[in-house]
Amino acid sequence: MPTITITATAAVLSDQVGWAARLLPARPAIPVLAGLRLDITADRVRVTATDYKVWASADVDADTEGEGVAVLPGRLLAGLLAKLPPLQMVTITIAPDRARISCGPTRATLLTLPAEDYPTPPEPPPVVGRTEAADLSAAITQVAVAASTDPTLVSLTGVHTTLAEGGIVVCASDRYRVTRQSVAWEPVLDQEDGDEPVLLVPAATLSQAAKAMTGTVSIATATDDTGRLDQLSLSDDVRRLSTRLLDGDFPATTPFLERARQDARLRVSVEAAELAGAVDRVRLFAAADTPIRIAINDEGLVVRAGDEGDAGSEEVPAKVDGEGLQVAFNAPFLLTALANARSERVQMAMSEADRPVLLTPDADGDGYQYLVMPIRLGSASA
Repeated sequence: MPTITITATAAVLSDQVGWAARLLPARPAIPVLAGLRLDITADRVRVTATDYKVWASADVDADTEGEGVAVLPGRLLAGLLAKLPPLQMVTITIAPDRARISCGPTRATLLTLPAEDYPTPPEPPPVVGRTEAADLSAAITQVAVAASTDPTLVSLTGVHTTLAEGGIVVCASDRYRVTRQSVAWEPVLDQEDGDEPVLLVPAATLSQAAKAMTGTVSIATATDDTGRLDQLSLSDDVRRLSTRLLDGDFPATTPFLERARQDARLRVSVEAAELAGAVDRVRLFAAADTPIRIAINDEGLVVRAGDEGDAGSEEVPAKVDGEGLQVAFNAPFLLTALANARSERVQMAMSEADRPVLLTPDADGDGYQYLVMPIRLGSASA
């Protein structure tokens, strides 16, 4: 390979190299996967990272001399670029066995990794629709909080994604919570009646992808040799992230959400920030794994925690429609619901103290739903 030169500002290089490097595998299957692949063409460098399941690439506008492929140590390269003055010009000169980096008074040498050992990036799958990055990121952030982190519950570590004609519907559950939201999109092709592709996407990867995109996001899917959907790709004008889909059956969550709404005999409208503040203060008096208790009466809520020794309580005004009751919650679950509702006021719909509680934004048109299972008061140490 002839010598190749790349020149760009540290900020431009660091932004894209740093993003790709964050997706490098912690334990690469082969040594070369610890590196970032650089595909250098006229005035452009494509930076790629993969662990075979996930492929991430970013394009960098740069002055280039020569064309070719090189693989450089990913985390070391990203770490160095992040510490250089952002507006300084960086020159990377790549020879067959090493790369030399210069920026002002800084000089560094990195040994290259064998480019011939790096897997060939797959061709992008066909685009099936487009949506706005900000809307997609907001919805995924709201929903992914309920995805399980237990690796033995593979299907629950994903976000159930339905590409419906009326919008993209995303849902997650860890058995104790269910979250659901929808995002407007523009399908590229007309869908046949009843044809709504369903994907089970790794939650952590989907969150990373959605947050990384700007502007309009293209959504693409691919199938395996049997015609089964097995890949999702998200891309904007600069970045693309493709991930293999999860296997397994995701539980049917719609009936739980509908039942919680229909069976509700008590509805509470409360300021989200005020309730969150009360819960955050009172939970200081709750022992580890001990829930906080909320008593609901005609005048509002009373949040309590603690026992006959250390104890705390706080009254929170609320609009209450229905007969009061007392319910116990895992405090972090409730705080997560209040934060992700993204509304000044939230509504809590419930039927019994031991039945799921549905929390939604209060009358603002947002379709976010957060269903949480309360803790039985008989099992709460209070």
